[in-house]
Amino acid sequence: MSDKNNPATLSLKQIDKIKEYTDLLFKTNWDLTKKEEINNLIDGEYYKIKIIGDTELVFNMKDLKANDVGIVNIEDTYYSINSNAYNEMIDYGNKKYYLHKSNLPKPGKEKCLNAQKNALKDLNDNNKQRIKERMGNIHSVLEHDLVGSVSTLKNSTSPDWEFFTTFGTFTDPFTGVKIEKGRNFLYVLNELEKIKDISNDSKTKNDLNNAYNLLKDGIDNHNLDNCFESHKIIHDYDYWAINYPVSLKIEPVDWGGVYTYFGNIWFNNLEIKNLWEYLKMYNI
Repeated sequence: MSDKNNPATLSLKQIDKIKEYTDLLFKTNWDLTKKEEINNLIDGEYYKIKIIGDTELVFNMKDLKANDVGIVNIEDTYYSINSNAYNEMIDYGNKKYYLHKSNLPKPGKEKCLNAQKNALKDLNDNNKQRIKERMGNIHSVLEHDLVGSVSTLKNSTSPDWEFFTTFGTFTDPFTGVKIEKGRNFLYVLNELEKIKDISNDSKTKNDLNNAYNLLKDGIDNHNLDNCFESHKIIHDYDYWAINYPVSLKIEPVDWGGVYTYFGNIWFNNLEIKNLWEYLKMYNI
């Protein structure tokens, strides 16, 4: 899933890593599949895995199908394998990203309402509605985009970055399918730009500008890390301040997020007299 002329590669040379990887291959069920029975089979491959020893064996990772299987071509033979095994094979050694991973305790109702009051202070009803609606919308869009495409965007040269960072029509270089772009990272960035300076609270304004700058850097430099960092700020302000209590119009991509807090809000909103009081509050 990278520039075909400059493909990203991961080379495994350590004995323990090679054994770990071959164990993965041997514990997977490989079901023989007839080529003509595979729908929408691409001409090339999304990933190529080479096992080099006395001879060379090439695994052409063709695609994931709707019936929860991955298609792999080895020489002239096609196999169906479990989608989890397929993903583990192509993602081995890469950094793992988690949309909602935090051990921080959820803030209480009083703290959330106080944070909300600060974030929305002295705003007229129209601006309150604008920031509340857009914050919830971009949060939902960003989460779906991150979860749906994290595996293809880990590589900064992936052609999929075009789909997420430009408007217009995107042509998938593997399938030739044309897709209308728009509701992706660039859409989130543009919507965030419209609300990042609305708040009269300096910390809220600074944090939303930070979320904007992180996402912009992620888009400009194909930096997935910063896209996830931007999400953490947007997530906290949507669920634990601006739109508290959470009232979802559509099902979230991960229900666990409703109970996750990343720690972006409270230093400005808590009346903590000293560090010792803060440490006791969070049992540190």
